[in-house]
Amino acid sequence: MILQNRYDEIERMACYVDRRWGEDSTMMMRADRWHRMAEAGKDIPPVSIRREKNVVRLAPDNLHGHMCINADVNRQRNACFMVDTGELSSTVLSRRLANQAGIHLLPDSTLVSTADNPDSIGSMQHGVVDSLRIDGITFYNLPVKVSDLVVGQDFDGIIGAPDLIRLEYMELSYDSIVFRYPPPAHEEGANFVMNAGVRGDRSISLPYVIDGYNGTFILDTGANCLMFPPQFTNREEGFFVGIGGTENWMEGKFEPHDYVPFSDSRSFLGRPILKSFERLCFNFRDAHVDYVRKPDVRQIEYKWDEDTVIINYVE
Repeated sequence: MILQNRYDEIERMACYVDRRWGEDSTMMMRADRWHRMAEAGKDIPPVSIRREKNVVRLAPDNLHGHMCINADVNRQRNACFMVDTGELSSTVLSRRLANQAGIHLLPDSTLVSTADNPDSIGSMQHGVVDSLRIDGITFYNLPVKVSDLVVGQDFDGIIGAPDLIRLEYMELSYDSIVFRYPPPAHEEGANFVMNAGVRGDRSISLPYVIDGYNGTFILDTGANCLMFPPQFTNREEGFFVGIGGTENWMEGKFEPHDYVPFSDSRSFLGRPILKSFERLCFNFRDAHVDYVRKPDVRQIEYKWDEDTVIINYVE
């Protein structure tokens, strides 16, 4: 099981900063804050998961292009959560939901977003959800962040990649999410297999090759666009991307829409990429992805018409 006490992890991170940047006053202030956060959460039990069934199949609501599902929080409040594989830190709750559901908030744990921390959303505070139930799956003692900003106009929170990874196996398509336990070895009918990253990694990452340049895609179901490093966004004719590492199983021709300002090697694939596949099967226990492509489709072409993605399948 991919379970741990998040605050043990924070303490290890703080100790690493102490050793690595002991002479840097800014880093030491950050490490001191992490030590205090870890102390506040040290007695919280590790996350546990209870499954009432081995297969949970969800048909998410499509709210403004986002993939949203319902969950019961602390058995007090039914809430709408966006499934956001691009949220790399944790599950996020609105302050309103946290107050209504009686979320336990940790002292000395408030975070304020800065220019060098793009994963933060305004001012946040660490907390713990006693129980979060998604259909037949219940998380207990789940660390979360509580946002002082409104998370979304039509949803109460965000379920991030770290907590999806805890479930060990997930199948994604444009209009469905399936969790299976125990994880199957490989998906029957999959076209190829590639490394899905190190077990316990907080991101759902896929390799790419552009003109011999290697980088990493972050699959981001919370985004409606495709974002590439700045060096590729000035190509008016677009560019071809090999997805799948050395096998280059599928190529996509992309017309740049936006760029990642803080990275020259990381790109973000928004939810529209899921239209290109029958399904993507993520085995987080064994760190691999099985791709099941749509019949007779080898190439995909993306173009932008204002804010709408036009997908042309090339057979």
